[in-house]
Amino acid sequence: MAFGPGSIFQIDATIGDVYLVSTLNRNWIIGRPVIYFVVDVFSRMVAGIYVGLEGPSWVGAMMALANATTDKVSFCSEYDVEIASEAWPCRYLPEMILGDRGELLGLDSDSLADALDIRVANCPPYRADWKGIVEQMFRRANLKSIHWLPGAVRKRERGDPDHRLDATLDLRQFTKIIILTVIKYNLHHRVEEYPLDRDMIADDVPKIPVNLWEWGIGNRGGHLREKSPETIRLNLMPTGSATVTPKGIRFQGVHYTTARALREQWYVRARSEGTWTVPVSYDPRSMEVIYLRASDGSSFDPCTLLPEEERFNGVMLEEVLDFFALNKLKSQQHEGRRLQSDAALRAQVAAIKAEAAKMKEESGPQKQSNNQRLKGIRDNRAEEKKLNRRDEAFDLRAERQCGAPGTLLPLAKGEMSAKASSSAKRKDFLDILKADAEEEQP
Repeated sequence: MAFGPGSIFQIDATIGDVYLVSTLNRNWIIGRPVIYFVVDVFSRMVAGIYVGLEGPSWVGAMMALANATTDKVSFCSEYDVEIASEAWPCRYLPEMILGDRGELLGLDSDSLADALDIRVANCPPYRADWKGIVEQMFRRANLKSIHWLPGAVRKRERGDPDHRLDATLDLRQFTKIIILTVIKYNLHHRVEEYPLDRDMIADDVPKIPVNLWEWGIGNRGGHLREKSPETIRLNLMPTGSATVTPKGIRFQGVHYTTARALREQWYVRARSEGTWTVPVSYDPRSMEVIYLRASDGSSFDPCTLLPEEERFNGVMLEEVLDFFALNKLKSQQHEGRRLQSDAALRAQVAAIKAEAAKMKEESGPQKQSNNQRLKGIRDNRAEEKKLNRRDEAFDLRAERQCGAPGTLLPLAKGEMSAKASSSAKRKDFLDILKADAEEEQP
C-alpha cells in the first residue's frame, strides 16, 4: 500500500480499557479515556497519539494528527520523558490518511485536502481489516500495558469487586504510560509479518519500525512534507462561516472583532452596504477566539471577543449553543405569559375607559361651544394643577406625631382657630396679589 514513509498514515480511535481518576480529586472516577493512534503504513511506526476525553470525534482526530506533526522530543519532555530525536523522528505530514468513515467523513476534513494537500480515504463499512495495522496497535497496547493497570476493565464474576473502584491513574499519568509503550514499540518491536522487498533484503534491514523508517527515508524519500505548526493547526481546526455585521463579526451568535476589520472599516461597510460572510476556523473547546482564514488557508487573523461578550471567555462551543437554545426556549415559554398579560391589560384599560365615559355622560350635556372648551384648556390646567399640588404635597407632621403613616391627629380648638386664621390671612394675601396683577394689565 505504501512506497515509503509518509505515503499513507492510518488513524483510528478506541475507548481505553481502564478507568481513570480526576487530577482535581483523586477520589473522583472520570471514566475511560479515548486513545488515538496514527501509524505510518510503510514503517509501522506510530507517528502520533492522542490520549484524552474528546471523542471519538473530529476534535480527537485533530489532536492526533497535530501530534503526528509535532516534534516528539519536546512533546515527550512535557510528560517528563527524555528521548533523542532518533528514537521518535516522526513530525511530518503524509500524502494520504486512511480512516474508517468516522471523523474523516465529515466536512471538517475538507481542509486537509484543500489547504494541506493530503488525500483522505475511508474504509468501506465493516471492513476494519483494511486498516489492520493501526488496529493491531490497540491490541498490542492493551496486552503490553493497559491490561495490567489498576482500574483496568476485566471480566467479572458474581461477587467480584468492581474494577472501576480500583482506578488510580489520572489522565497525565496514563498518557505517560502510552508514550513509553509507543517508544518501546518503535525501537524494539519486531514486525514478524512485515513483507521485506528485495532492496530491503539486500540491505539486511531489521523488521523494526525505527529501522524501517530510517531505511525508507534514505531510499524511498519524498513522501513526507513539513509545514509550520500554525498552518497545520489552523487547517486541522473545524471551519465555518461568520457574518460581518455593523455590531461585529458574528459567529454562532457571539460577536468578535479583529484589527483587520477595524483597519478596513468592515463595520461601516456592513452598515451601508449590508452584511457578508467570511471563512473562519475555531476550536470548539474554547470560543474566546476564532481565526479569520485566508482563502488558501495559509494565513489567519485572530478575532477576539468584544467587551460585551466577555461572558463567553473560555466557554466551549456546546455551552454557547446551549445558552442560546435555552434563551430561545425561555422566550417561547414566556410568549404565552406575555400574551395573557397583554389581554389582561387591554381588559383593564377597556374597563377604565368605560368608567371614564360613564362619568362624562353623567356630568350632563356640554354648555360651552367647542371653541370655548379649547380656549379654556390653560385655565382648566391651572385649576387642576392647583388641586393636584394640594393632594400631592408632603406633610410629615402627622407621621412624626403618631408614628404611623397616613394617620392624622385631631387639632385642639385653639389650634383649629389659629389654623383657620392663618388660612384666611393667606387667602386675603393671594387675593390682593391677584387684584394688583389685574390692575397692571392694560
